[in-house]
Amino acid sequence: MASQSSQGSKLSSQEQSALISDIVLYILSQDHTKYPIKRQDIVKNVLKTHGRHYKHIMNEAAHVLTEIFGMKLVEIEHSSNMKQYILVNNEQFLRDVSDLKWPEEVEAQQVLLMLLLSLIFMSGGVVKEEVMSSFLTRLGIMNGRKSHEYFGDVWKLLTVEFVRQMYVEYVRIPESNPPKYEFRWGHRAKGEVSRRELLNFVSLVYGCDPKNWVTQYQEVLQAESEKEKKREEDGK
Repeated sequence: MASQSSQGSKLSSQEQSALISDIVLYILSQDHTKYPIKRQDIVKNVLKTHGRHYKHIMNEAAHVLTEIFGMKLVEIEHSSNMKQYILVNNEQFLRDVSDLKWPEEVEAQQVLLMLLLSLIFMSGGVVKEEVMSSFLTRLGIMNGRKSHEYFGDVWKLLTVEFVRQMYVEYVRIPESNPPKYEFRWGHRAKGEVSRRELLNFVSLVYGCDPKNWVTQYQEVLQAESEKEKKREEDGK
């Protein structure tokens, strides 16, 4: 691990390299939970007395994560203005789903998540909780709020675990009384999930051409155009 020095000291090239490596390893080790990684935890566990160099070291670590591991470190907003990060493995989600090489519990969660994200995408980006509940009930995945033998506590996965992992947002509908909620894609889904592959998956299920879903197909084209434009801007 990197050596300690006073808060005001200048980092040597060796110290800087060590800190960058330590942060990269720390972020990779924490990413398995899919929970956001807090700035305060990075400082506490890695930078320690080198906090004044945070911005530079984090920029270099982000570069390493992109160039070496093909992963993007994304800073996300938080209501408390506390910096948090997630690692995004660009549009790898559906390819990973098709491989089905996880432990059984993780595999079940990934399948459930794909169904959840598919419904939200095909519904224009937002699904009310009663619609989600009805959808999962029709599929035989939910029976009230009882635990499923394969998926476990389905509602907890949807409203707690996937929310903490930032694959979905579960937000209260403004001015609803009693409170009602709806589902949307979260930060991680927006970065990892290919809309085209998701639409292809849904079209395969229904046995139709993806272009038959006119609105969703246009959204795919727009998302791909925006991504290509951003890629060109980043390359300048």
